[in-house]
Order: sequence, then structure tokens, then C-alpha cells
Amino acid sequence: MGKVQRLNVCGPLYKRGLRYSLVPLKYVERQGIHVHSAGVNSKLNVNQGVPRLEEIISVTKNTKAPSQKIYLKHPDPKYVSKIEHLTFQHLVKTYAIYYDSSSEYSPWYMEIVLDEFLLFTKEIQMIDIFVKLYTYFEKWGVEIIVYPDNQCTNVRIYRAEHNEGDFENLKEMVEYFSKITILGIEFIENAFFNEKEQNIQTNGSNMNEILSLSFVDSIKTSSNDIWEIFEIFGIESARQMIVQEINNIMEFNGITLDIRHIELLADVMTSRGFIMSTDRHGLKKNEGTQVLARASYEESIDILSKASVFSQVDELKGITSNILVGQVAPSGTGDCELVMEL
Repeated sequence: MGKVQRLNVCGPLYKRGLRYSLVPLKYVERQGIHVHSAGVNSKLNVNQGVPRLEEIISVTKNTKAPSQKIYLKHPDPKYVSKIEHLTFQHLVKTYAIYYDSSSEYSPWYMEIVLDEFLLFTKEIQMIDIFVKLYTYFEKWGVEIIVYPDNQCTNVRIYRAEHNEGDFENLKEMVEYFSKITILGIEFIENAFFNEKEQNIQTNGSNMNEILSLSFVDSIKTSSNDIWEIFEIFGIESARQMIVQEINNIMEFNGITLDIRHIELLADVMTSRGFIMSTDRHGLKKNEGTQVLARASYEESIDILSKASVFSQVDELKGITSNILVGQVAPSGTGDCELVMEL
């Protein structure tokens, strides 16, 4: 590691007004306040601990536990089945491939037994199953046989014409059962009706599809996926969601923190029109950040070396850079001078 021999200070000390300061996670831990990594809702996989806080400040695109609060124009638990994603694979109890030489179609066929209880509770008709399967497998050249009025919950699939490899093709069809949507919205893995809040809470998020439903209140409905909010509603909505999510984490863990600190952090993350993380990767994108401010965070030697090579200048406008060189920061009492009358 090299040793700094001399530091040239360029220009006067610029005046600045009183500043708020960002309160990082390390400060919270130093004050003896512990953010629990537990705190997962019993019905939903929503994390309210350190991992979630790290996701927000590092702006992770793939949220580990996306969720939504869906408000309805007329609250009713019956809408849960229209939102929770149900695929054909969920309905299948058993399946088997048989050979019937007397068949008018290909002798190979697949017999599928469906879950009667799920069909009953979700109010799914066999004719609906037929339409979904035929629409998906139409290009495969198959014949699908179901019994109307749910008299029998078996489904039989034949290849329309006999060819070599019919057996293998039927086996391959099983892999696509999970891709056939019968009910609900894709990516909504689980949903339940919250009697207290009179809304539907979900595991998984798909705002575009949810907002297109006629019975959903699009004004109140929200998602904890900040990137999804940004792409649909813009940077101001993303900023508000960052404030709301961090504040919820603090309140859940019993931490009292002035909301202005959180709002300032959200402003820094969104002030450039996109969501910027507050780690070294985010600081690199912020061209207005001074050299010493970047060097005080991470990768100090690399940042100072690069600044030397490209003759970058730090005019000591910020608090961090002034503290590093041992000068009074232009903030608070350091932002004024006393003039004595003689």
C-alpha cells in the first residue's frame, strides 16, 4: 500500500448551510439498536429485517420476497381465487401413459386424474380445462377428451395421428403443465384476504396485470418491488416507496428514526432520475461526488490512484473531504465567522 506524501488543497473553502446527515446501518448497530432478521409474516414470505433493508439500499432488481397489498372496490374474499396463480400442474393428482391398439387415434394416450377438491373449491369446470389445454397444445396435433359437467375429473389426451415417437411426445407434454394458467395472475404464488385491513395480500408481484382487473382499486394498491413501481409509475413513486419500506422496517423492529433521515436517503437515491444504490457502485454513477468523498467509503487506493492519473481535483466542498484533511467542515458553527468591534 502506498503512502500519501502530500495533498494539494485547491481553492477556498466553500460555504454551505446546515446539513442533515445520512444514518447508515452501521450507525444503528453501534447505538445498540438491533434490527432483527426475523419478522416474517406467518402467511406471507415478507421479510422485515436486515436482508430487506440491504435489498433496498443496494437496489436489488430481483427482490427475494416480492409482495402486494391489493385493495378492492368492493372487498370480498371470493376475489382471492381470481388473483392467486393456479396452473394445470396444481390440479394434476396422477397421470399415466397407456397403449390401446383399438383406438381410432394414435394407440398411445395419456390419462390424467385431477384433484376433485381443488376443482370444487376453485369452482373450475371441466370445459374450462378443455379450452385451456386445447389452446396450449393445439399445434401439437392432439385430441383431448373430457367429461362435461364435472361428471368425471379425468382427462385423456391422444395424438391425432400415429407416428413414431408418440410415447416420447406425450412424456414431453408433462413438462409444460406448469406453464398452463388455469386461474389467477402469473407470479402471484399465494394470496389471502386480510379481514382487518380488508385487502388481499400476496406472495409475488405483477402490478401490470393486477391493475388491469376491473374489481381492483388501482389508487390504493401497492407493491414492495421498488423497480416495478419505478417502471410503471416513475421515479417519484419509487422514492415514496423507498421511504415507506425503510420506515416500515424500522417501526417493525422498534427503532425510532426521524423520517427526514429516511427521506434524505431516498432523495439521494432518486435525485438523478433513476434509482441509485448507496454502495460504491452507486457512488461511481454519481458524477457530482467529490474524489475524497468516494475514497472515504470503499476502494480508497483505487479511487485515489485513478484520480491522480486523470488529474482530478477535489475542491473540498463537502463535509467528508474537509474532515479527511483536518479542516473545519463548512457546516453549522464552521459556516460562520465572528467579527469583533474594536
